[in-house]
Amino acid sequence: MIARLGELETDLIARRSQAIQEGWSGEVGGLDLTLEHLSGKRDRAQRLPSTTTM
Repeated sequence: MIARLGELETDLIARRSQAIQEGWSGEVGGLDLTLEHLSGKRDRAQRLPSTTTM
């Protein structure tokens, strides 16, 4: 799950860069908010104990 969150973050950062270049300020704000939520989710996931299923 944490690896997938990293992939999502990479994509969001690229989209944010494009939005800045295109002057899409509303999009930049939305992507910033999404990146904040993603960061919080990753932090929570890293605090969860590792469990294995049998």
